[in-house]
Amino acid sequence: MDAEGLPGSGEEIQATFITGGASNELFEIQRGEHHWALRRPPRMVPEGRNETMLREYRILKALADSNVPHPAVRAVCAEPSVLGATFYLMDFVDGWSPIGEPHWPEPFGSDLVARQGLAFELVDAIARLSRVDWRARGLEGLGRPDGFHDRQVDRWYAHLRRFEFREIPGLNDAGDWLRGHRPRNYQPGIMHGDYQFANVM
Repeated sequence: MDAEGLPGSGEEIQATFITGGASNELFEIQRGEHHWALRRPPRMVPEGRNETMLREYRILKALADSNVPHPAVRAVCAEPSVLGATFYLMDFVDGWSPIGEPHWPEPFGSDLVARQGLAFELVDAIARLSRVDWRARGLEGLGRPDGFHDRQVDRWYAHLRRFEFREIPGLNDAGDWLRGHRPRNYQPGIMHGDYQFANVM
């Protein structure tokens, strides 16, 4: 933290596990009056997860000064010997996850119009992300936009087969239709691979 110039040098560091997050761990890090969030893979690091942390950090850093809601990143450590895995520090966002709470705070707990507003905010944020000029923000080489649509049906079939426990009527017909109706022209953009209320605040 000192090497990255973060404030609070010499103060005791406290780490508090934040509940939630099925795939990665999130901690609140406090040093004096300053605090951040630390994100890292679980203790038994799945294959490729350290690289995923570096990708997340790279994207969040590239979003600086954009109109996409996101926490500012402060530091990254790619050396697993420090905490057992790659991790990064970002600003701590004081908020709540709609999925992580048994009862939503007011007004969202009782006001359905306010709750509907959350859904519109969710859509607005992903729309903003899709409009980011990823090349201008240094994200060239992050993904594989060429042939993206050509790969999708087989990719999701393979994903389904790992969890499939019953036949889904019409699935093959839908896959065939998607293969036959790929967009001829499209503008590649950034997309979130698991965009839902469980992954936002």
